[in-house]
Amino acid sequence: APGTVGGRAAIAVWRQLATPVRAQIASVASVSPTSDSAVILTLRNSATVLWGSQEQSELKAQVLQQLLRHRAKQYDVTAPEVPVTRN
Repeated sequence: APGTVGGRAAIAVWRQLATPVRAQIASVASVSPTSDSAVILTLRNSATVLWGSQEQSELKAQVLQQLLRHRAKQYDVTAPEVPVTRN
């Protein structure tokens, strides 16, 4: 829900995404309503993005934009300096 800590985190992440990336997103959610450390994005192609917390969101958004050039079932940008993709 938007009024929860997790909901506010999900909205903050959405705002960091570039328009071309937003176009690929089906949903943005927080695993916990009381925590901002577990944001997960679901893409329109059913792949998931493990975002984690709001920390380094600007860098995570940039890294994700690059990762999306490669097809994967999961993109993990929780540690944006060492992103991971899984097929």
